Amino acid sequence: MTAVLPIALLAGCLGLSWLATGRLIPWLGARGMVDRPNARSSHDRPVPRGGGLAPVAVTVLAWLALGPIVGAAGAFAVVALGAAALAALGWIDDRRGLAPAPRLVVQAAAVVTGLLALPTETVPWFGPVALGLAWLWHVNLTNFMDGADGLAAGHTATVALGAAFIATMSERPDLAWYALALGGAVLGFLPWNWSPARVFLGDAGSVPFGLLAGWLLLDLALSGAIVAALILPLAFVADATTTLAWRLARGERPWRAHRDHAYQAASRNGRSHAWVATRVIALDAVLVGLAALSLAGGVAAWVALGVALVSVAGTLWYFHRAPPP
Repeated sequence: MTAVLPIALLAGCLGLSWLATGRLIPWLGARGMVDRPNARSSHDRPVPRGGGLAPVAVTVLAWLALGPIVGAAGAFAVVALGAAALAALGWIDDRRGLAPAPRLVVQAAAVVTGLLALPTETVPWFGPVALGLAWLWHVNLTNFMDGADGLAAGHTATVALGAAFIATMSERPDLAWYALALGGAVLGFLPWNWSPARVFLGDAGSVPFGLLAGWLLLDLALSGAIVAALILPLAFVADATTTLAWRLARGERPWRAHRDHAYQAASRNGRSHAWVATRVIALDAVLVGLAALSLAGGVAAWVALGVALVSVAGTLWYFHRAPPP
């Protein structure tokens, strides 16, 4: 690959997403698709929701177009179409709300369809069930963590661009192209979503983002970069998983809205959305570097994973304990 073509893809997806999101915002407001503050909200004014439809549409179109050009067309096209289905379902959910069961069924169908598109020889001994559950959890945790301006979009963009970097180092240029497309589309949405947000992702964006980014991580892992694939999303995975565990231990229903995540604790302590999102993105950037270090294998991989775990744990602890500014 020459340097010009990847930059052109990144810039093209960024520009299209930025333009499409800007056009979508007034349309959402005119149709009453607005998130109004309540007791569990992290915002204090009505904000249009469902804006994630724009970057998801750009990503889906880019992935479908990239297939015949860079290869791996079948599997990535299947996942792109699954993301489109989840975006459509999320759009309905953003408009009038849906029960958890139908959402989970469609999410599971998208995950299973994606797994079926994998070459059989690439699936490890522990089988597709574990991979499917991990991927399904990533879809949902991305949605759960979408509660502060710029947070989910900033994290997804960093993970996608990090995946592109790791894929290039792992001699997977085809995967790098798809990751750049997702990263560019999310970056185009981010200025509209940065604090104070003019639009929210909504389920139309956060759920498909979880599917698309999860696929990139799964593909990296099956290509041999297992530790790197574990490190890249660790900030969100750790916060969402530990919070879910605590809530289940207290007998709470996991699908009920709450404000128990570490990033939400920081907001309750008076930290701004921009403060939280900036620190999560900075942590994600550190994790990208550690993921790259893990590719050396051996002791370096274990050191990278250990430092990643300590870094994430320390950040989450600080979010819970940080005094008001």
